[in-house]
Amino acid sequence: MNSTRDAADLLTALATAADRFRKTGYAIFLRHQEESRWRPFSNYGGPSGKRSTGLGFVIILQDGRELCVSATVTATSDGLVISGDTTIDDDKPELAAGNQKYLLELPDAVTTTVPDCISTLENYVQQLTNAAPGLVAWALEQPHP
Repeated sequence: MNSTRDAADLLTALATAADRFRKTGYAIFLRHQEESRWRPFSNYGGPSGKRSTGLGFVIILQDGRELCVSATVTATSDGLVISGDTTIDDDKPELAAGNQKYLLELPDAVTTTVPDCISTLENYVQQLTNAAPGLVAWALEQPHP
């Protein structure tokens, strides 16, 4: 195992994932630009020194609700954990995620090697970006709060 090569490969995979999210978010915005705005994001680091990277995009609907598509890679003592989900603002108090309703939630995947992490990240990004156009269309059809 070459740690320098692994680090370079992981950085490349994160950049590729960010680019795919950016392209998907922009394509969705172009399709629905009368009804939405959008913004990509890449967050490095986390609260209290958490070693994580979050990537994705947010579609801001005309009524102010935000639909967020994201994947996160977090370094833990067990390995690299990949998570992914799509959420939308929802102020129903019974929701476990506060004011977020999960439209798509992928299971947390714990990987112990960088190649496995990259493969899982690529798979999650593909699933999230493939589902996003339909989820945005669905959200736009829902009654406005």
